[in-house]
Amino acid sequence: MNAPARIALEIDAAPALTGAASARDHALAAALLGAALSYATVRYNLFKGVPWSDWPGYIVNKALAVAGLWLLAWSAGRKLAGRRSTRVPMGWAGCLILSHVVVSLGLFGYVLFPKYFADGKVNLVGGVSLLAGALAVTLLKLGARSASAWPRRIWLRILAALLGLSALHTAFPGLAGWFVPREWPGSLPPLTLLACAPAAALAAWASANRARHWSGKKAHPRRNAKPSA
Repeated sequence: MNAPARIALEIDAAPALTGAASARDHALAAALLGAALSYATVRYNLFKGVPWSDWPGYIVNKALAVAGLWLLAWSAGRKLAGRRSTRVPMGWAGCLILSHVVVSLGLFGYVLFPKYFADGKVNLVGGVSLLAGALAVTLLKLGARSASAWPRRIWLRILAALLGLSALHTAFPGLAGWFVPREWPGSLPPLTLLACAPAAALAAWASANRARHWSGKKAHPRRNAKPSA
């Protein structure tokens, strides 16, 4: 069985969704991919002037990465909230991220990724981004093989690491451009900024509720507490 299928079947031990709930999750995942693709097309092809010949590879590849990161954040949020299964968003995330890896291998070079190179070789920015991406894919594969046996606490920590590494891989090369709005094509924020925003919001939420979320246990009132006067 291939990795995306294993992710969809094994990544979460929660009960399977009903048909209607599963269909809604698939529809939302498809909508996120459509939103990422539409935004990338408008920003890069229409406003930045990227040739349309680059759309099937370069632009779609950006959308695959962004939608994959959004789906990881959705899965982490659902797991933190203890709501329903994450099989559908994690299955979609696995498929999109692995597709992004395959397409990137064919596109990678100085022409399309100049920020990754200096003096004819991969620079520090490129090295950090590539390493973070490779580690993220390794964790994704590990989860596909073993997550069904993990307790909630371990599941959350691995997913947090996966989300953090994916965000680092996405954000690091273009981080400087986040703070120069006058250079944004069409005044549209960078796609990497939008990709990482849900992960940052989720990290803030998890940090504010650290004791409850990361212990792997739900908070319960003290059973033997004396009633107040």
